[in-house]
Amino acid sequence: MSGAVITVWIVPNLKKSEIPINITSTPVCKSYGCMVRPALLSTIATFPELEILEIIDSDFLEDEWDTSEDIYQSLKILHLEDVFLTVTECQVDKETFPKLVELILEHCHDLTEIPSAFGDIDT
Repeated sequence: MSGAVITVWIVPNLKKSEIPINITSTPVCKSYGCMVRPALLSTIATFPELEILEIIDSDFLEDEWDTSEDIYQSLKILHLEDVFLTVTECQVDKETFPKLVELILEHCHDLTEIPSAFGDIDT
């Protein structure tokens, strides 16, 4: 990461139109104690310089998380900790996380399967 590190705490109903342009260039984004919807994650995916995404002590509210339309173009670390995943289907394409080098899953007790596309990422 270059320059100053800015940590942005994401609120549950964040809409792209509500994000100040300078925030979208942050390298670190944390969601703590949030109700996570795929639309929120799609909004976060639009942050072009995001390198670290941490979702901690949060609940996924929908049964499906389809990331095939999203590209986290600079994301290097995806960290899910104490996340209640009711997700029964997770669609991940190889292109979704082109620079991912570290996937951290801690205490995600309801996670039954890691999508195979994570193993296909080139980095």
